[in-house]
Amino acid sequence: MTVGEIRGVSQPSARAWIEKDGNVLFADWFYKVPEDLLKAKVKEFAFAPEICHKNWEKLGLTSPMQPEEMPDYSFSDLMMKLYYRMKI
Repeated sequence: MTVGEIRGVSQPSARAWIEKDGNVLFADWFYKVPEDLLKAKVKEFAFAPEICHKNWEKLGLTSPMQPEEMPDYSFSDLMMKLYYRMKI
């Protein structure tokens, strides 16, 4: 399966995270995936949530938040993004 085939059956408003050899090549809206990545064969596919404080920059917090760390703030202060994570 290729990145383009996955995009063809996904919502254009979904977020895509594409990496190769540990390097992130693309992390943005699915409809913005560059043409050169659409023909790449997908070796691994998963849904990956990213959760961080919605004001992380203003508060000087790191982003993205490490999953093993416990936050010092409530759920209402959080922002979540769900990515289609693909390794090519």
